[in-house]
Amino acid sequence: MTKTRGPFADLLPWQWAALFALCGVFALEYPVAGITAGALLAGLMFLARPLPLALSWALAAFVLGTLWVWLHAPGTPPSMPEWMKDRTQAEVRARVHAVRFKPENRIQILLSDVHCRGQGFEQVLPGMTVLTWQDPPRIPAPGQEIRARLRIKPIDGFDNFHTWDSRAYWARQGVFHRSFVKGEADPPIRIHGDPGTLWTWRQALRSRVLAATEPGPGQGLLLALLMADRSKLEYETLDLVRRASLAHSLALSGLHLGFVLTLGWAAARGIGYFRPGIFLVLPRPLMSIALGAPLVIAYLWLGQGRESLVRAALMFFFWAVLLLAGRSKALLDGLFFALLVFLIWDPLAVFSLGWQLSMVAVAGILLLWPLIGTRFDAQRSGVRKALSGLLSVFLLSLTANIALLPLLMADFGQLSPHIYLNMLWLPVLGFCVLPLGLVGMSVSVCPGMSWLGNRAMHLAGDILEMMSGLLKWLNAQGWLEVVVTPRPGWAECVGYWLLLGAVIAAARSTSAKNVLAGGLGLGMIAVPWLTAGSPDQGGAVRLRVLDVGQGQAVCLKSPEGERVLIDGGGSWNPDFDLGRYALSPALTYRALPRVDTVVLTHPDFDHLRGLFYILRHYHVGRFVFNGQWPTGEDRRTLEEIISRKEFGLHKARAGDRLQIGDDLNLEVLHPGRISAETEDNDASLVLRVCHQGKGLALIPGDIEQPGIADLLDSGRDMRADVLVVPHHGSRGSLSQELYQRVDPEIAVASCGFLNIFHFPHPEVGQALGRAGVPLYSTSRAGEVRVEWDPRSLEMGSVRTRLGDEGPVFQRLTAWGAGNYR
Repeated sequence: MTKTRGPFADLLPWQWAALFALCGVFALEYPVAGITAGALLAGLMFLARPLPLALSWALAAFVLGTLWVWLHAPGTPPSMPEWMKDRTQAEVRARVHAVRFKPENRIQILLSDVHCRGQGFEQVLPGMTVLTWQDPPRIPAPGQEIRARLRIKPIDGFDNFHTWDSRAYWARQGVFHRSFVKGEADPPIRIHGDPGTLWTWRQALRSRVLAATEPGPGQGLLLALLMADRSKLEYETLDLVRRASLAHSLALSGLHLGFVLTLGWAAARGIGYFRPGIFLVLPRPLMSIALGAPLVIAYLWLGQGRESLVRAALMFFFWAVLLLAGRSKALLDGLFFALLVFLIWDPLAVFSLGWQLSMVAVAGILLLWPLIGTRFDAQRSGVRKALSGLLSVFLLSLTANIALLPLLMADFGQLSPHIYLNMLWLPVLGFCVLPLGLVGMSVSVCPGMSWLGNRAMHLAGDILEMMSGLLKWLNAQGWLEVVVTPRPGWAECVGYWLLLGAVIAAARSTSAKNVLAGGLGLGMIAVPWLTAGSPDQGGAVRLRVLDVGQGQAVCLKSPEGERVLIDGGGSWNPDFDLGRYALSPALTYRALPRVDTVVLTHPDFDHLRGLFYILRHYHVGRFVFNGQWPTGEDRRTLEEIISRKEFGLHKARAGDRLQIGDDLNLEVLHPGRISAETEDNDASLVLRVCHQGKGLALIPGDIEQPGIADLLDSGRDMRADVLVVPHHGSRGSLSQELYQRVDPEIAVASCGFLNIFHFPHPEVGQALGRAGVPLYSTSRAGEVRVEWDPRSLEMGSVRTRLGDEGPVFQRLTAWGAGNYR
């Protein structure tokens, strides 16, 4: 009887070792996830090659991976100096390490050897500093020196449980500080030194692209595709591309190198058409590679050597070598060779989302294509051949997205169901836009041929302008809606891939082992949702004061799982969707996009704007507010959302009681009446969270002295275990009597890191200290989480994101700026 072989049986010992080393790398930062993945991998290996000796070298590879990445951990920055705490500007002299072009005419300049000097201080900063320059009047080149007066601060982010870690992301690149400048600084930023020849050439080509195309989405998209330069793109265009499930087409990667290599293949085919005998000397595959390699190198240079392009070029290099060597498993072996190079050369790269997406997508295509891909008859012609080609593009996109599904859900929190648009967008990009743009750019530098090159680039820009117009039209019809998803944890991700692997194996052979692996995968997906591993599960009352920067957002959960969101924070920059990028990821970790009650205490933008995304995309039961409407664009946005969504509107007043679950409710203590003279802050809703009559938390919005006086005069019961201090801890909201009347166990201030208002004010902390109440601040602690036992109503321990949950890797190496807070 012939023994059937699964997809893992063909892996070589060194490939198994690479996978175990990969698990070891992840285990340093995520020990439970890494060890569990390693154990599952050991089980799969034992099923494929049951050799006891194999487990010993697998363990050795796992440990070696952990030690290797630990040796590459970023250095530890010193404590934040006083001049940074005081937001003092410094005279800065630094070397330009790299320049990145970002949307909305911004550049990010990575600065090394950063010397800071000011009155009473002089310091060389560790690592690098990222300077974001909005609307720069000139662009420095790598290697040049800049001198400027800058306000520098440590890297920070929105520190909520189970969300994106900005400090770790930048620290892996050796960046620990940041600064921002808009337009022409005062005094102007001075640039010293001559730019390199290659940089000068590249900027000259950039200028040719801009001169040959009309300003607009088409120009921005073309520049992004040709040179990884997104500076001429607007966020609106990027959002449309993401909604259409086309964002991968702008991240220069293997897809684009594949199109570039197609030019080499086409050139080889053309040469063979006129000189067929040449293939006797130089076979067509070898000629295609020989002609495509220079194009790949040129595109790498144009794309600024982006990591995604380097990864793709590395994989293509190994694939080419193995294919020419006649290896039957060239594609899979090439992927493993690339993995091994990254593990040896830069093990920190595996924590990069771009690296994870590209590797998983390629692996998914290699493993899934034989199952769902179709074989196309090479003799087909005309319409059938074209339709088959479009269908293959769709199926390739589908296979990649199937493999990437848990990563997309975990890291982006939303999915676009419009994969079908790839059938139109990718062929146009690959066979029209990129050839026209690249050939046009090359021809434009030829003497006497610039007009032809400019016409080609102009045509490429016009095509992209029409494609962008199509996306705008589809969006206006409501046909580009996205689906907000729960964000899975590591167990669900591993379980999904285990289940997917079992399906792939079952397609090759029917075996009880495949059923067992599939069942285990299903269990890993389901168990966290059926236990307290999900934030919506468990009978505790939970209060979360989320880190939304300089703003406020509080999430309350009842024992029955009902959720209330009180305010949503909001950015000063209306183009930054805080609800999407900070609030929603915190709310959807192992939880459905559902909020039973949304409460807006008052319409200030730092409490309102983050709610727009929630109100648009979540299931919302009711919207409660104080009766005041925002002004300007914020009002138009809120009214548009309310007109389209079906949820109840409730105008709350003092004396109202909002029922949340069986025994939990929100008592509205203020305001009783709002007059024309009432300031917005003092008209804030003041809410007392009560469970079976006991006060758990008091959330007083932004009330200041007049509002606090009215609240105290009302004589209402304000006692609560937790006080969210009014107005982010401002001096104007300080009230010793309020603190005494509430008599809290702890107080929490929601405010931004090193905010310009210096919230929470030191006098607030001192007054609470005199009352014996410890003050937590989201600017220092990140998210603050408190739970109560629903039976005893006793308050449990207080958890903070930076104190309780930072990744192990971050705690071991102190990377980022955690010690700054």
